[in-house]
Amino acid sequence: MPSGASAMRWRRLALAMSAVVLTVAAAEAALQVTFRLRRGAWLSRPDSAWSRGLFEFHPFLAVAPRAGAAVRSPDGVVVTIGGDGTRSLGPLATPPRADAKTVVCLGGSTTFGVLVSDADTWPSALQAELGGAARVVNMGCPGYSTAENVLQTALVAPARAARVCVYLEGWNDARNMNIPGLEPDYSGFHGRGQLTNCQVIPSQEPDTGVALLYYLARVRNGFTKDAYAEFRPRPLADTTPVDRVDPAAIALYRRNLVTLASLCRGQGAVAVFVPQVLNYRLLDRDGCDGWAPRVRDRFWKTTMDAYDAEMRAVASEQKALFVADVLTHEWLAADFLDAGHFSPEGNRTFARLIAPVVAQACAQAR
Repeated sequence: MPSGASAMRWRRLALAMSAVVLTVAAAEAALQVTFRLRRGAWLSRPDSAWSRGLFEFHPFLAVAPRAGAAVRSPDGVVVTIGGDGTRSLGPLATPPRADAKTVVCLGGSTTFGVLVSDADTWPSALQAELGGAARVVNMGCPGYSTAENVLQTALVAPARAARVCVYLEGWNDARNMNIPGLEPDYSGFHGRGQLTNCQVIPSQEPDTGVALLYYLARVRNGFTKDAYAEFRPRPLADTTPVDRVDPAAIALYRRNLVTLASLCRGQGAVAVFVPQVLNYRLLDRDGCDGWAPRVRDRFWKTTMDAYDAEMRAVASEQKALFVADVLTHEWLAADFLDAGHFSPEGNRTFARLIAPVVAQACAQAR
């Protein structure tokens, strides 16, 4: 049996350890609350770490899907990039015929299908809707806007013998709203931001859900040189969200849509413009979700209405096809996995809505 002095030492050690544990727990709780008050959400570890390696640096597009990459998330989401650098559609019930017309789908993460498996993306569902008469290719990439799509349409779509180009646009262009000194090619803010968005370079946000480690890492980062500083977006002088439709950003969006329609005509392809659909149930606060730092969440509906109206007008002027049904459809909360990405069922519904117009475009294409 331990002596009285030995037992006393053990009690003191236990009390000291308990005090340390309680102090650390109190500090963690206080820092978690601090984070919550500042960010409007609890600190958690990013759940996208599993997808690192899916994208790589591209000399013209900033980033692109990495050919041959394949990953499976902890919850079973399968993402496969083919040898041509496009997202796989998964197993097909009806393979395209030899004479099938190629339909390329362009857009950002909603087209790519960041939160669903290969067979649950809307381009895969569109292939099922169109059957063997079409060959659908998913050329989407997270973050891509009309700027990247102009390069894809001019330089890549012709090599794929695209006869129909389906553009789901709006959300990524709108992140440039009210950005001071917005460049005509989106390069300074949006373009540079792609390198972090697609995890080609590390984020400056510490990759941890532990508040103590998070803030210690922030302090450390403040004293160390950022090896990727020249590749990150230039800091914004003002990051205050505002309720304003930026005419300069809208004008660039219009210009890019006109360019896309013109490129398609020059290549003998038919352009199909599809307006972006968002889950406005989750965009109901005064702050912003961070994707567009100067667009208040509550103002997203007004913002997207402006972009959708511009797309409709350009489609009419340029004799492109416009899918209005996605705007009049009554979308359910179950159709989304977050503020703008569809669930598997939402993707299938989206494909059903656009399929008749895409089929019409296939009939018109030379």
